[in-house]
Amino acid sequence: MTQKSLTDAIKEATSALEESNVPEDLREVAFSKALDSLLGLSTNANHSAAPTASTQSSKVESDLDAPMAAIATRLRIPDDVVSRVFDVDDDGVHLIPPRSAFAGQKKKATQEVALLIAAARQAAGIEDWTEVAEIRKVAEKKGVLDSGNFASQMSDLDGHGLRLRGERSKRELKMNDAGYESAGLLAAELISAE
Repeated sequence: MTQKSLTDAIKEATSALEESNVPEDLREVAFSKALDSLLGLSTNANHSAAPTASTQSSKVESDLDAPMAAIATRLRIPDDVVSRVFDVDDDGVHLIPPRSAFAGQKKKATQEVALLIAAARQAAGIEDWTEVAEIRKVAEKKGVLDSGNFASQMSDLDGHGLRLRGERSKRELKMNDAGYESAGLLAAELISAE
């Protein structure tokens, strides 16, 4: 799938959502289902009257994947994109794409990492505010950390999809709706570039 076709599908799903006047509490699910449909992905609907052993087993598996499902819903991206960009375990959220998938410039790549990690951790319910120290660890693991400029790179993000608070050593980020949307688009771009 090309980035253009993914972008077109996102725009079409957004337009359909606006035209249909979906109630606010159903918008995230409706958008996800519309996007899945436009991308030709299965919605995994099961219309059987009584649960079978296999559907009960799937329910257990689904419960184990609750953080990933929450990320998919909040970032408004298909499950397969989430599973190709994020991994969630007891140690937190990990980014799967290689360093080469991120921007070439360290500043931009570090900000991409910050956006994805904060969005995923908060969407998964790990925390309401993400410590900048956590983002620094991930940026270092990904090979995008410019330690001399890291603090200013985080400051530059303030007001661009997230809020920043705290003193230099204890700074934290909080996503807003625009930030979640940007993180979802970025995650989809990372996959389309493969």
